[in-house]
Amino acid sequence: MSKIAIIGDSFSALFTALELAKKSEEILVINSQKDDFASGILTPFNTSPIAKDGAISSSFMGLVSKKSELDINLCLNENFRAWMANFTLKSTKAHDKKMRVLFSKFGQKSFEILKNLNEKYPQINFTDNGVYLIFSQDESFKKRLDETKIADSEQEILNIDSELANFGLINKNIKGAINLAKNASIDAGELRKALINELNSLGVKFINDDIYELKTQGQSVQKAVGTSGEYEADSFVIATKSLDLSSKLGTNLNAILAKFYTIDLALNEGQIPKKPIILNDMFAKIYPNKNGVTIITNLQVGAIDTLVKTEKINAFLNELKTHLGISELKEPSFRANYVLLSSNDKPALGRDETYKNLLYNQAYGLNELSFAPYFASVLADLIKEGKENEQSDEILLFSSFYEG
Repeated sequence: MSKIAIIGDSFSALFTALELAKKSEEILVINSQKDDFASGILTPFNTSPIAKDGAISSSFMGLVSKKSELDINLCLNENFRAWMANFTLKSTKAHDKKMRVLFSKFGQKSFEILKNLNEKYPQINFTDNGVYLIFSQDESFKKRLDETKIADSEQEILNIDSELANFGLINKNIKGAINLAKNASIDAGELRKALINELNSLGVKFINDDIYELKTQGQSVQKAVGTSGEYEADSFVIATKSLDLSSKLGTNLNAILAKFYTIDLALNEGQIPKKPIILNDMFAKIYPNKNGVTIITNLQVGAIDTLVKTEKINAFLNELKTHLGISELKEPSFRANYVLLSSNDKPALGRDETYKNLLYNQAYGLNELSFAPYFASVLADLIKEGKENEQSDEILLFSSFYEG
């Protein structure tokens, strides 16, 4: 039995701990108990990566129109410039095509894990009956139809009149709607509770601490240093939403911090959508819950800060109101959130090039729950069997370390 320290509050950390605990390893999870947001909308099927043909022009047009999937705020930071150069190179039709295949392949494997967990913990409410994709522009809807194969069972073109009641609060200015039938949703809060329960039953230890440094000797990490103590282990896994630890070691993860807002709205039962919604032309997602909805805005990269900018949120809500069947939003609450976003749509997975007992499982963007459940098992095998990255086909296919 070897001792493994997993650093992070993320679902990547929890699933990695679970897979290693199943292999009878001694696991220590070191987290800071941060209230990080995780999207309960899982869309690995029939969705494009962020780096795709037209992404750059769309983002810079967004500086004028204020509408783009990725808001790019230019800055002189060296890491951002390197990220931007690589993101530009990856924004091609070929990359889009390849990533759609990989998203489907590994998303399906994660779904199988979540389905099995749902059998034991039905309160996590894993539901894979689709996600609504709603269009407010004729042009974008027509483009999507042109790209959709005839009789594609995974993309059901909906009759708006018959489905309108299922869209909840979104019931105006709808030009088209598609059910992305293979995609899913999950209650992220209940999932976290279920995973912690599983880990406790397997004897996993939790420590609340902020790790700010990894002490090394030669080609190994010796200990993790936090504000409350130091922790030795045979292997270490970084599964945080921060670049601080990797940067101090001189490791480039091809990732930067991205900011987005979540807006919580309290609604009556009839105003809550029956499924999650992607607003295609607002680049936003709507997740239904018991009391209303949580709205996820688009991502911002570059010159971002920790402030909640009410002017951005108000502008977003004003546009949203043009699609709503309600005249007033009752006391919306909002917060700024952050994720690590890679330049090539692939997470940072696998062993560090220098420190062989250090592994990474981070930088999933908003797709963590679509892929982290499966790749936790891939990393667990890497550790348990003492494999190098090059001995794992999954790492070679899906890690940003091998994408450039």
